[in-house]
Amino acid sequence: MTTAIGGVRGRTEPVRSDARAHTRARARSNGRYLYSGGRRSAWSRRDALVLGLLGVVGGAGLAVCWFGASGEPNWHHQLSWVAGAALFTSVGGLGVGHWLLQGRRAILIASADLRRVLRADAISASVPAPSVDPVADPVPGYVASAAMTRFHTPACQLVGGKPDITPVTSADIAARGLAPCGVCGE
Repeated sequence: MTTAIGGVRGRTEPVRSDARAHTRARARSNGRYLYSGGRRSAWSRRDALVLGLLGVVGGAGLAVCWFGASGEPNWHHQLSWVAGAALFTSVGGLGVGHWLLQGRRAILIASADLRRVLRADAISASVPAPSVDPVADPVPGYVASAAMTRFHTPACQLVGGKPDITPVTSADIAARGLAPCGVCGE
């Protein structure tokens, strides 16, 4: 299955379900990004242009207001120039604020993708590989350790990361008197 990237007709790419591919596709469709040292920046060229334009307008307006206020000897005639300077300082501040918010947004997206990948890696690392025992009748999807009094599903939070978790058989459950876990619902 293919989908158009960035709304460009005829330019297609296979659809991937992993989080990193989704992030790359989203980055391509949102515009051209700035690069530094071969790595993609959190900001697009548009973000840099907005920062530059608002910075130039704010700085030029501030300079004009400063020059206008310096020619007025009376302080109450300078007030309108001071108000203009405050306005142009705010315009420059809007550019910086936009820049910072776009960077924060990109960092939040990247950290959410990283958390998803790390969570998937942690779940796959905590689930033990099933052992095939042709003699015993393993109960599908249940695990326990020698010291436990309850049996769990492999994805249960109480068995995650424990080194001695093994699959249990129905005979093990009956012989050891294992009770179902209250957390994983078994």
